[in-house]
Amino acid sequence: MQFDVAIVGAGLVGQAIAAALSKGTDEIRIALIDPSEPVTVGECSGVHDYDLRVSALTAQSQAFLTGVGAWELIPHHVLSGYTSMHVWDAEGTGSVTFNATDLHVPALGHIVENRQTLAALNQVTESARSIERLQTAVQSFDNPDEDGWVPVTLADGNILKTRLLVGADGALSNVRQMAGMSTREWDYGHHAIVATVRTEQSVAQTAWQLPSGRTARVSAVAFR
Repeated sequence: MQFDVAIVGAGLVGQAIAAALSKGTDEIRIALIDPSEPVTVGECSGVHDYDLRVSALTAQSQAFLTGVGAWELIPHHVLSGYTSMHVWDAEGTGSVTFNATDLHVPALGHIVENRQTLAALNQVTESARSIERLQTAVQSFDNPDEDGWVPVTLADGNILKTRLLVGADGALSNVRQMAGMSTREWDYGHHAIVATVRTEQSVAQTAWQLPSGRTARVSAVAFR
């Protein structure tokens, strides 16, 4: 098996890269390698059905997803646009508000469940003839051979060769560790609670954020 690009990880980053590379061409052979099942999304019947992992997609992110054909595949009713953002400090001594009207745009961005974006990207990559989904994991890879091909051994015993190997397999990337790339990390000493709540009053399509404080960090956005 020979591929121009082998992408390890079929999350938001991996699928976005695959979708962008395959857009408008069938000449690039792309392997999308991930042992997990492709994401599908059913109907939401209540507040408990929402994915706790959401992203604030900016206008630039929307333009990218539109360009690869994924934005229109996200159901309209799950897009929560926010037209303003209010940020204040922990001591209540200062605040700033950003409004879409000041920028002459309909919205500053949209809050979207990660699974909805991922499901849309998955539809794009599944329909692309240049992308082949390999439902397995990478066991190891070696340096390029004399012809520039990187040999990649998969967990199912198969071996593929690729011109470019992309590690998009998360914060604890196995590809990064196999490549010997060092990282730095540190503990912020913070804890977080993530939840979906139903508010008694409307938050007026506004993102409310407390960026710092002695004991709390709060960010809330209207999802409906």
